[in-house]
Amino acid sequence: MGEEDQPDQSSSAPAVILARNAGAQIGLALVVMGLVLATIGVLSDAWLVERVGETDVEGGLFSTTVGNETQNHGDLYSNCTKMMDGLGANESSIEDVCGTLKSLHNAGFIGSIFIWSGIATLFVASFFQIKSFTGNRSRLTTITSLLGGGLIGIGVITWYLMLPETTNNPDLGYALWFCVTASSFGIIAGYSGTLQSLLDGPPRMRANGVRSGTDMGEFVLKESSCGDNTLSILCDDDLIRVVKIERRGAIPSVSDLLATRRDAYTGFSHQRMDWLDDMRGIWWVLAGAGLISTFAISPLFSLVFIIGSLLALAQLMDPERFVISTNSGDHSFMINRWRSNRELTNLSMDLVDEAMIAVLRGEDLDTDKIDNRAGLIAERFRTNAEEEQKELAKAPEPKPEPQPEPVAVPAPAQVAAPTPASEPAPPPAAVAPVAIPPPPAAAPAVQPPPPTVAPVATPPPSPVTLPPPPTLPPIAAPPASTMMPPPPPMAQGLPAMMPPPPPTMAQPMMTPTPAVLPPPPPMVVQAGPREENLSTDEKDGLMGDLMD
Repeated sequence: MGEEDQPDQSSSAPAVILARNAGAQIGLALVVMGLVLATIGVLSDAWLVERVGETDVEGGLFSTTVGNETQNHGDLYSNCTKMMDGLGANESSIEDVCGTLKSLHNAGFIGSIFIWSGIATLFVASFFQIKSFTGNRSRLTTITSLLGGGLIGIGVITWYLMLPETTNNPDLGYALWFCVTASSFGIIAGYSGTLQSLLDGPPRMRANGVRSGTDMGEFVLKESSCGDNTLSILCDDDLIRVVKIERRGAIPSVSDLLATRRDAYTGFSHQRMDWLDDMRGIWWVLAGAGLISTFAISPLFSLVFIIGSLLALAQLMDPERFVISTNSGDHSFMINRWRSNRELTNLSMDLVDEAMIAVLRGEDLDTDKIDNRAGLIAERFRTNAEEEQKELAKAPEPKPEPQPEPVAVPAPAQVAAPTPASEPAPPPAAVAPVAIPPPPAAAPAVQPPPPTVAPVATPPPSPVTLPPPPTLPPIAAPPASTMMPPPPPMAQGLPAMMPPPPPTMAQPMMTPTPAVLPPPPPMVVQAGPREENLSTDEKDGLMGDLMD
């Protein structure tokens, strides 16, 4: 039996999708109604309406109707210009008299181009909407519907902005509102996929739907699309219950809608409202005709529009009435497919009659087929979740591409390279070993250099004495002595004093930074002469002031 049922279930599923694709039905209905409304509007003259005395005046995109006479705007403009030319009027006079007709003609011509383009686009969109009944909804379905509605709306706005200014204030006619409504329908039809998701309900987040968790047999009548809400029949040897189950965290919350003893159960009835589906085309036509008649004939036809819309909405919900009879009376429950797990709900509506008849016979409530289908749905959910996880696991592989970032690391390394290049001075610091034992012996002579600061001007005559350099080679015996030859010219300035040269030699090596220190002494030395410029009387006066 199980193998025989599976082919039937798989073959019936597509039929259910074709018959219950609410989003596709809404989208197609809106596109068709938009086509009809826009076509009527663009062909009608009731864009601007006015009553002059007892005569009705209607102005359209291409013509104006006064009473029973209709004249084209282009012909009126041509006749006007010819008449003015015959009167010998100049161009400015012709423009003043006939300019309004020209503006009306141009506004209608430009606006009609956009509106007819929108109508053609909606016609193409209707084929894509029909194709979406099979579940193959493409982006073109959305694009063509939105584009068609948008073009019609642009045409209406363009026409209105190009209208000439007149002294009278005509009212907006039903033809204008037809086009505005058609534009809205086209735009809404573009979002029929979103409408379908609203009708289908939130997606499933857990594999298994919520159940009562009791020891009683549970027959699910309706399960929500997310599986967090369930309407079920519970039955055991003593009781029959109809409960509403809601998942709250990990714990199901059970609310009893009906509880009766099993021996008080006397019967049931199940009413399928298939007539709503059989006549669904009539409901949509009734709604569209009521809408058109409301604008064109009388607001009383809005009642027809409301009735047709409600019946069309009921057909989309696909309700069924289930009644359980007990000794205390009949207890009815309305079950619809709105935001439900349609696959499980459809199966339960097909099996509930047989299950309840078995309970009347005193048999157990048969829930095997419902449980098996629920298990298949849960397994399918797990499989899809695993596939998504595998795809996500593969996604990180291309992440190595961001590795070019390390390329920025070498740049700082290059910035640091110049600093070592600026340290060639340290090699002379290697000569700093000039703090060789010999100079310490001459350390006592380091004190004489202060008085010799002034003789620095005398070194020029002394360079003739070259004997001191011979003493440097022994000091330059290390390999670093190769750096010493440049200093000899400075050493030549102190031939008479051998001890001082080492300090002076060390100073040029160590003075890259100390070179800033010598300036302060000159400032102190210059302050002395100012005191010497004071006369003796001035000094005595200052001393006297200090003594006082």
